[in-house]
Amino acid sequence: MTDLHTTNHAGSAPSTASTAPGGSAHGAVSDKSYVVSWALALFLGTLGVDRFYRGFTGLGIAKLFTLGGLGIWYLVDLFLLLTTGGKDSEQRPLEGYDKHKVLTWVITAVYVVVSFVSTAISQQWWS
Repeated sequence: MTDLHTTNHAGSAPSTASTAPGGSAHGAVSDKSYVVSWALALFLGTLGVDRFYRGFTGLGIAKLFTLGGLGIWYLVDLFLLLTTGGKDSEQRPLEGYDKHKVLTWVITAVYVVVSFVSTAISQQWWS
């Protein structure tokens, strides 16, 4: 860990900020958006697009070739993203989780219900 000494604009005593080995300040928020990551996980999660977006290239490739772990990995990733807000490849929390978590939960619930209802209707229609 490296200590960085900075001086505020008023010229008073310097403050100390600690940085992680990757160069990001401890507790810094990612430049990756929670909402974008959530949308990618919801709609393209079986292809691993959400993992590529957050910087996990190897996991994205694995998720792509297994079609989201045959759906299981897709669901686990979506659940973890909804409950924890997710992190980028540098372990920084995604930007905007606290602001948008309720909305993303509601939209995800509506999406799941509509998917189940439309599947049930289409199965009745074709049988």
